[in-house]
Amino acid sequence: MRLELTILTATLVLAPIVSGYSCYDQGGSKSCDSKDDLHKYREDYCGSDRWKTGGSYSKGRSKINVSGHYHDQKSCYDRFQGVIDECYGKKNGGRDSYKDSGDEADLDWGWCN
Repeated sequence: MRLELTILTATLVLAPIVSGYSCYDQGGSKSCDSKDDLHKYREDYCGSDRWKTGGSYSKGRSKINVSGHYHDQKSCYDRFQGVIDECYGKKNGGRDSYKDSGDEADLDWGWCN
């Protein structure tokens, strides 16, 4: 019992980020931003102070909405990249739920018309 509690505690301490990437149901649109565009938009959003406050951002065909805020700038970059990696080329956008050290952010990013 004590060993199980130690393992559980270590897991909670070492893995504070809870995430859930999910892709949109829709896919196959021919009118989407390129992967290079998505990386530019990730830089525009996370490279500014937007990661601290959340909010909406639109550029090209992309519509980005973040409810909440990220723990730090690196978390913003990583979570945006996770949505790109998980969903780009398969679906028309994706979502992510993020929690770390009391900070929470819900990302919804569509990149097709």
